[in-house]
Amino acid sequence: MRHDPASAAIEVMLRSLKVYGMAQAVSDLIGQGAPALDAAVPILSQLLKAEMAEREVRSIAYQIKAARFPAYKDLAGFDFASSEVNEALVRQLHRGEFIDGADNVVLIGGPGTETPPGRYGVTDGISFEESPYYGCCALALSGHQTAALPAGWIGGNRLAIHGTPGAVGNAESLGCIRATDETMRYLFRRVPLGTPVFIDG
Repeated sequence: MRHDPASAAIEVMLRSLKVYGMAQAVSDLIGQGAPALDAAVPILSQLLKAEMAEREVRSIAYQIKAARFPAYKDLAGFDFASSEVNEALVRQLHRGEFIDGADNVVLIGGPGTETPPGRYGVTDGISFEESPYYGCCALALSGHQTAALPAGWIGGNRLAIHGTPGAVGNAESLGCIRATDETMRYLFRRVPLGTPVFIDG
């Protein structure tokens, strides 16, 4: 059986679109060395790429609606000059290097006190006087945790996204999500109550 990268790419795209019957048919045609498939590959490739692009657009639109964001905005159109956002940090995160390095960009729950996945909402904004545990401030969530918490937390047993004077990037919190104080000050001023928060385990 010959190996044709272009025909194989057609099969891969069909499977990614979950059109398994057609993917199997293409696989069989590749095995047979069917000339008709070779002739059809260019147009099939264009059609499948168009369908994948359309599905991605619909997926983004659905996710924006589910998250209740008012409009779609991308990094290319963001005006860093009129914002306090750290452009270098945002672009570094956008490159996804932390994924290749398997690094966390926030500090999450450690073994035995894992951050529980789910969909929550921001219920309160809490400001601290530079707490040694909670940094500058916190956004309390509608989710709950079972671990005994350090002194100074006034949010009951609720989960929170809060600051920290220390480093982030490890799994060692008691269930909450810790971000840098710089990040939290930005979020604290801009994230309204009721904003949905998705934690994916």
